[in-house]
Amino acid sequence: MEDETRLYEAGLTSAESAIMRVQEWSREQAQEELERIRAERAREPQANLGLEDLLNGGIQNQGLTENAGA
Repeated sequence: MEDETRLYEAGLTSAESAIMRVQEWSREQAQEELERIRAERAREPQANLGLEDLLNGGIQNQGLTENAGA
């Protein structure tokens, strides 16, 4: 996930592509998620999430997220 964040911040990948790789989603799924994020930001402009926040909980980090509360 950190690599995807760095690539995005350096302008070497898009948020859509990063989400597709980390979440192992199709382009359509990633686009739908980005649309939901845009809609949420329009309703709540103070919610300024970075790519790392968006990717947190992806397939590669699922175990870390699930065990955080244990």
